[in-house]
Amino acid sequence: MKILAFSAIGFTLLFILGLFFIGFSIVPDPTEENTKTVVVGVSEVRLNSSKDIQFISEWGGDTVYYINRGEELGFNAQEINNFVTGKEVSLSYVDHRSPLDWNNQTRHLVRVSCGDSLIFAQ
Repeated sequence: MKILAFSAIGFTLLFILGLFFIGFSIVPDPTEENTKTVVVGVSEVRLNSSKDIQFISEWGGDTVYYINRGEELGFNAQEINNFVTGKEVSLSYVDHRSPLDWNNQTRHLVRVSCGDSLIFAQ
């Protein structure tokens, strides 16, 4: 009987913990209050295994800016790479915390522009 009780308590705690991680991992809708914009020089645009399009800053740092599922949205990482590499690009992202990104180094992009060209807008 004790084993069953401990199993039920353990399952309940894991379930609640799972809901916590899922709830805090969802990127909120962009608003003026939660959106930040940075201008970075881009050294590379690449596609990752999750079909996200990543923008890598030529100024270093560990922050990764990405268009979530960009390839599935019809964007081509190589074409974007050819257009923006070596240029300054304006990247707007939702500023939020996630337990899955404990060091806060990934930025979910909601808008990407280069000069007068709008590349992506969520």
